[in-house]
Amino acid sequence: MIKLLLNPLLLFVSLLALITFVSCGSNSESGNTTMATDSVAKSGLVNTDTAKSSELLSLPAPMQVASAIKRICPKYYENLLCPTTNGSANNFSKTLTLGMYAFDLGYANVYEQRQTSLNYFVTSIKLADELKIIGPVNASSLKSFKENINNNDSVKHYTLNSFGNIHDNLISSDRKNEAFLILTGSFIEGLYVCSSIQTKDKNLASLVGEQKLFLDNLVIILPAYKDEAGMSELIAQLADLKTVYDKIEIKYKEDTDPSKKSIEPITVSDDMLKQISEKIAAIRKSIIVPKSVS
Repeated sequence: MIKLLLNPLLLFVSLLALITFVSCGSNSESGNTTMATDSVAKSGLVNTDTAKSSELLSLPAPMQVASAIKRICPKYYENLLCPTTNGSANNFSKTLTLGMYAFDLGYANVYEQRQTSLNYFVTSIKLADELKIIGPVNASSLKSFKENINNNDSVKHYTLNSFGNIHDNLISSDRKNEAFLILTGSFIEGLYVCSSIQTKDKNLASLVGEQKLFLDNLVIILPAYKDEAGMSELIAQLADLKTVYDKIEIKYKEDTDPSKKSIEPITVSDDMLKQISEKIAAIRKSIIVPKSVS
């Protein structure tokens, strides 16, 4: 039987923790990533027996990517976020959209856009309810979110403490495919935002290049679920994006801590950046469906 949290707020915030906690743990200031694999290996989301390298266990982390964007680019771009009026037609696109909203909520929160954060929280709660990930949110949960949203440290601590609950729910109900779709949605949205910001800052271009690590892993992982409706097309789209990323070289620094790997700043040409931006925008557009007006 699936273990359910009593408080929908806890469960949804745990969903954000899942996306963040089973990820690479990127601490990028300007193209410097460290990869921690233990939490993913223990999560059961990846069969480590088939992993060719530790990089397989590196997955998108929307909260960290959003924080990295802010460190590089202090200006906030709400116009780049996924509209909360998205009218996804099926559970496949809804699950991807939930991952996109998770990134958007994290992005708005690190820029201290409280009302926008609340809007994405409420919209995500409703979408997660539709996907039967959580139950309807109540008034006390919304009040609790509003009271804690101004304290980023509390929210992060809250999410990490709640991780085990959402993890158990997804794994015990054999919903690994949805967990990866949520991660993929966050990857798509994060890459779309950081590749769409118009700046000459090479650190942001390096951050775009860094996403190669995440993309390589998704291209390895998602084919295990290729028979599901919509998955083959998504895999083909990501494989097409990968043809550009294959031209980008990632070099690792030596690190005294063998459990971590740090990468050198990545060079991404203007032409490559343009191609990446166009391809990820097309993938994102195929997921976002304007909600019809009745």
